[in-house]
Amino acid sequence: MSDLDKQIAGDWYEIRSTLDDPDTLIDHLEISPEEFTGGAKQLRFSVDQGIIEYKGSLIHTMMAPLKSLKWDSKAITSLEREVRLAAMAVLTPAVQRLFAMKKLRLYSVRGEEIEEEPKAAEGDKENVPDVKTIVAEVQEMVRQKPDLRTNSEVKRIMAQLKYYNTELEKMRSLEPNIPPEKKEGFRKNFQATFREIVEKIRGAYQTLIDEEFKENRPAENQPLLKRYDFSSLDNLFREQVRNAARIYSTIEFARKERFQMREILIELAAGEPYYIGLFSRELEMYKKLAPFGDDNVKISKAFGEQAGRYFDRYAEWVRPMKG
Repeated sequence: MSDLDKQIAGDWYEIRSTLDDPDTLIDHLEISPEEFTGGAKQLRFSVDQGIIEYKGSLIHTMMAPLKSLKWDSKAITSLEREVRLAAMAVLTPAVQRLFAMKKLRLYSVRGEEIEEEPKAAEGDKENVPDVKTIVAEVQEMVRQKPDLRTNSEVKRIMAQLKYYNTELEKMRSLEPNIPPEKKEGFRKNFQATFREIVEKIRGAYQTLIDEEFKENRPAENQPLLKRYDFSSLDNLFREQVRNAARIYSTIEFARKERFQMREILIELAAGEPYYIGLFSRELEMYKKLAPFGDDNVKISKAFGEQAGRYFDRYAEWVRPMKG
């Protein structure tokens, strides 16, 4: 087995092991907040075919410079951009699969709400639970419904709570050694951090409550992605992830090795029609599930909206963590 084959096999083992754990997959791929924001923006621009259009554009954009190696062996001075595009090409169908298999809860999408649970008016602090109450309520919800342990909003609440306690401990340990003239600024800095954490916990809690409310709506009022069973697409999404992982591993290997990789990269680029074909198959499978009108395209657009919301929300959550 060549060194490249070993890298491909090793990366696929890691990625395959995290298909149901997007947080670990994201850490493995080292997706940055800026990449999440950029992906969400591109998904919003994919107005013709939604997520299928976006996934195809990722493949085409990373393959275009590799094709030019046929005529110019020095066409690429750095493969960093292509590696990052490939990372998003791995993550996108992986996240889409989780929405399709109901392992991630769907976000509310404007225009699909038939009925809404009344929310506390902005600034109405009396109707917003404090952090202790939120944590107690979430723990009780998890006790009654253990599947909520894997809910992304529950995980975010607990992660922010841990962050809050860490910062509180840090403040208490440092405060005795702060000169009196600097104590006011010291406290203000920590208070700003605590306020930000509390707002994130409250935001995640409100999203969780909204999700639980909408989960029990009548079937005819359900969003498009809840009207169909996408379990038959599991293998297709896995195949998309595996092929994107192979692209990612190959380009990353070439980026590190640099020498004697031209022919391998040209051969990789020649496979673009096959990779794009997987997305065409996806659209055909939607047509079988939703044979009337253009619901198959609407399904792809709906998945694009969900992935875009997920990317935006993840960028919001990981930016302060990385900072």
